[in-house]
Amino acid sequence: MTRVLFILTFLVGLALPGLTLAQSTGGGGSTGGSTGCQYQSCDSDPPAEPLPPGVPADARDITPAATKAIVDAVNESNRYCRDRYDPVYFIDCIARAYVRIGKTLPYRSGYGKARNALIEAGTKLHELAIANTDESRPAKVGPTSRRSPPERLRPVVRTPEVNAAAAGIIEGTQLVLLRSASGSDQRRVAYEQVANVVGSTVVLLRSGRRKKRRDGAGSKAENRRLPLAWLGLFASRRDAPPPAGPSPA
Repeated sequence: MTRVLFILTFLVGLALPGLTLAQSTGGGGSTGGSTGCQYQSCDSDPPAEPLPPGVPADARDITPAATKAIVDAVNESNRYCRDRYDPVYFIDCIARAYVRIGKTLPYRSGYGKARNALIEAGTKLHELAIANTDESRPAKVGPTSRRSPPERLRPVVRTPEVNAAAAGIIEGTQLVLLRSASGSDQRRVAYEQVANVVGSTVVLLRSGRRKKRRDGAGSKAENRRLPLAWLGLFASRRDAPPPAGPSPA
C-alpha cells in the first residue's frame, strides 16, 4: 500500500509543472502571449503629432516657406511653358505642371484641398488637350520646369473656344482655392496666395508667347548705333570749311 501511494505521489508531481506551464502561456482557449496589441489594432495608423501651440487644426503644416514654394513652382512652370515651347503646347504643359505640383503636397495637411484643386485642374486641362489635339503638329517630349522630368506634351488647336475652355478651368480652380481659404488666418493667407498665382496662368494663356530675346538684342544694337550717328553729324560739321564772310562793298 505504501508503495502504491508513493507511485501515485510521484506521478502527480510530474503532471503539476505541465499544468502550470499551460496556464502561464494562456492555454485552454485564452488569448496569446503579450504582443503589445491587446488594446488597439496593430494595423492602425499612429496617432497624429500634436499641433504646435497657437496653430489651428485647419492650418496643419501650413507655413510661409511652404506656401512660397508652391507659388514659386507655379510661377516657374508658367514662365517655362510660355518661353520654351510654341503656344500650341502651353495648355498641356500647364496641365502636366499642375498635376506634378499638386502631387508634391501632402493630402492630410492643411494643403489637402490645394492638392486636390491643382490635380483636378491639371487633369481637366489634359483632357481638353486630348479632345483638341492639333494632328498637324508633332508631340514634344520635354520638362515643365527647369528641374522636372520630361513628359509628353500634346499640341492643342488654339481657337477662341479652346482658349475660353482652358481659361474657364483655371478660373474655376482659382475660385475653389478662394472658397477653401475660409478658416484661420494662416490658411486664408496661404490659399489666397496660391489662388492668385493660379489666376496669373489665365493672363499668360491669353497673352501668348513672349518675344524672343534676339528681338531685344536687336533693339539694343539700334540704340547703340544712334549715338554713333550723332557723332558723325558733329564730325562733319567740324570738318566743314568756315562760312564765307560778307563781301566787300
